[in-house]
Amino acid sequence: MAIVLGIAFTFTAAACVVSTLFMLPGTWVMLLAAVGLNVYQPETFSWWTIGVAAALAVGGEIAETVSGAAGARAANGSRRSMAGAIVGGIVGAVAGTFVVPVPMLGTIVGGAAGAGVGAGLLEATKEGHSGGDAVKVASGAAVGRFFATVFKMAFALAMFFVLVVAVFV
Repeated sequence: MAIVLGIAFTFTAAACVVSTLFMLPGTWVMLLAAVGLNVYQPETFSWWTIGVAAALAVGGEIAETVSGAAGARAANGSRRSMAGAIVGGIVGAVAGTFVVPVPMLGTIVGGAAGAGVGAGLLEATKEGHSGGDAVKVASGAAVGRFFATVFKMAFALAMFFVLVVAVFV
């Protein structure tokens, strides 16, 4: 029975990793699945393993949230452009999922474009800034948002490997 549960958990965790590309809370669902399995079959995971997975989930959220704003800031964007990058990234990812019918690609491109548009629009409305400044900030935010997806995926993969190895050990 433990092997069957381990295999089922592995497939669930893999689906959670893929879901992070769609801006869904895959790391949190993976953590919840691990805790649920640990409650159903005690001592499947040590609480240290659950703690490491939780820390990775938090790290992934921080990296994802901050990256788009950090890209805008690196391009000398204002605080309002950083906020625009965060909100635009979320809105763009949701819209991109429906606009570009290629799985995952629409979400990634939409998130990056949305972060760029959000940061660029808010930077362009700031008094004393030129259109060139706004384009530079928008580009920085878009690149930052792309790397946010890459970072979140790296955290999700790390969680996957920690939990899948632990479920079979």
